[in-house]
Amino acid sequence: MHVTFEGDLVNRLLSDVQGQVGALPLLQFTLDQLFQRRSGRQLTLSAYRELGGVNGALTKQAEEIYTALPSDEHRRLSHDLFVRLIEPGAIEQDTTRRRAALSEFTLADVTRRALCERPLTPSLRSAC
Repeated sequence: MHVTFEGDLVNRLLSDVQGQVGALPLLQFTLDQLFQRRSGRQLTLSAYRELGGVNGALTKQAEEIYTALPSDEHRRLSHDLFVRLIEPGAIEQDTTRRRAALSEFTLADVTRRALCERPLTPSLRSAC
């Protein structure tokens, strides 16, 4: 399918990712979200604004998945697991992902392990 970009959308996209580490996956995700919200064959500035730009698109999706988890315990567990995957920096731009050994995700607490092993919808399963 041939799509078009409304007005200055391409420049906005490029400006918003300029200088960002890991910009290509963010741009890809945003373009996918824009495509899903397209008006006919056109990717629109209004959809881009609704998404909150490049950074907002990912933040919005993550928040939707997080709040859809079935309980507060699931949310605490997912938070704990994701914190293990980053190295906090002095400022947000210094925060980086880090490789974690699989053993770091073995949960000794039987109850918490059961929460992660319980069948969830595919989008929620990835949070465990």
